[in-house]
Amino acid sequence: MPSSRNGGNIEFGVSFKTDSSLDKLKKSLQDLQKVKLGDFKGSADDLDRVKETAQKVESILSRAFNPTLNTTNISTFNNELKKSNLTVEQIKSDFSQFGKEG
Repeated sequence: MPSSRNGGNIEFGVSFKTDSSLDKLKKSLQDLQKVKLGDFKGSADDLDRVKETAQKVESILSRAFNPTLNTTNISTFNNELKKSNLTVEQIKSDFSQFGKEG
């Protein structure tokens, strides 16, 4: 530990708190995939599309996440969206069928 001239010590520590936001998002996407038609206001086709979108987004997030850095690579995320023929607008539209919080 570094010492000052007056004999005092300076202590510091570095810690990282894992952000659970990504885990919460993945859990929400998994929950969407489990929704039953009776709990959904739209048609069966709409529900199937929402479930497929949720599965694709979950998969894309997994591929874009770098566990070493504990970050999501937005460039990879965007490229994976394009490969999957998804747009942010489409995702928003699909998920908005579940209400304001989508």
